[in-house]
Amino acid sequence: MKRPPNVQHILQLISSLIVPMYYIHRDIVPPKRSPLRENDAEHSWALALLACALAPQINPKLDIGKVAQFAIVHDVVEVYSGDVSAMDSQAANSSERKIREAAALERIQSDFSYMPWIAETIKEYESFSSEEACFVYALDKFMPVAYDYLDGGEYAHHCRTTREAYQYHMIPHREKAQRHPVVGRYYDEVRALLDAQLDHFYDPENVV
Repeated sequence: MKRPPNVQHILQLISSLIVPMYYIHRDIVPPKRSPLRENDAEHSWALALLACALAPQINPKLDIGKVAQFAIVHDVVEVYSGDVSAMDSQAANSSERKIREAAALERIQSDFSYMPWIAETIKEYESFSSEEACFVYALDKFMPVAYDYLDGGEYAHHCRTTREAYQYHMIPHREKAQRHPVVGRYYDEVRALLDAQLDHFYDPENVV
């Protein structure tokens, strides 16, 4: 039986991988908190809670333990690679981003070799070899749209985001949400609700 990590290993994990998650701010604002952006720690917890609550309702065969693990680690590479705005579709889908994230995963595997679960779980998630991984990935793309709708347009107006700009930048975002068919339907339903709100987005022609 392996010996458990020593206290210095635990402190390294907290200081180098857990605490930095609080300082990575996403281009997403929780409803009614504009302009305070969500950080990766908050986002990972919110995604884990939503995913675990939904999983047994969508498919009782989904492994909730795996769902929770994937949600917890899905953005950990950003500690070293940095986050990319969903509104910057070119950067979000660039080969440069993939290279940075691959290097970040290698560093995590090296720096935290005494806790192999972290890198192994990230790799399993990113392989999309299970329904659990596809489910969490799709739900990760659903949440920002749900936040946008529940926010009632406050952040869109703060950022002066027009309907046209939003629709253009979210095209690849929608495609990713379709990785899980049920979540993809939820995504489209919320987008329809959002699109029905005529004053949700910034309109330069109607500025008072």
